[in-house]
Amino acid sequence: MASKNNPSKGIFPNLIQELRSEEFKLTHRKKNQDFSRQRALGFVDLVMIQLNRLILSLSLEIENFLELIATQVNYSKQAFSKARKKLKFSAFVALNERFLLDYYSYTDFLYPD
Repeated sequence: MASKNNPSKGIFPNLIQELRSEEFKLTHRKKNQDFSRQRALGFVDLVMIQLNRLILSLSLEIENFLELIATQVNYSKQAFSKARKKLKFSAFVALNERFLLDYYSYTDFLYPD
């Protein structure tokens, strides 16, 4: 468990661990065949790019994200949109619930004695 003085050291690694788990992927994809093969932008990357507050054009956001993860692969906005359709909204609900659970478990940080 993370230090009570810095909850982000425990919250964000827990979220990343959950997001990368095979069970999470299997639970939050629409069909059994979705995200079964390795693609340029896989399940985790797809969720991460959507969590990254898309404010520019989709093409620029995808390009910036691919630069951030240091890959040489190009990914079109059509391919992104197609992959996004395979993802259940419940993935974001589950991540939010996990974040809130972890965040509010750090009451010593929020309300020191």
